[in-house]
Amino acid sequence: MLRAPAPAREPDDDDGRVEGEPDGGRPVAGFYENAFRVLGSYIDQQKPQDIFLLEQDHSFVIRLLMPSRGGARHVLSEFTAEDIAGMIASGPEMRGQGALEPRPTG
Repeated sequence: MLRAPAPAREPDDDDGRVEGEPDGGRPVAGFYENAFRVLGSYIDQQKPQDIFLLEQDHSFVIRLLMPSRGGARHVLSEFTAEDIAGMIASGPEMRGQGALEPRPTG
């Protein structure tokens, strides 16, 4: 049975999960929807066999299991809160362009 979506509400704190509705009446995407959209684009471009994602304070670490000639290997990519904000802001210009570059981890 399909249920109608819950009405948009104002967030109780500044976690960015719900931002209400713009003047046009369409729901506005929250932080996580936008962040996962740009991260999903990056992940799809890498073509991993498996992923592990960790988030804290709007920063993300992604472990990708990548195929290689010598067998699968893990690759870590780190995205700070500032990286994510920049990726979200540049998202409209990046549609249809090359791969996103992660911040290398030590």
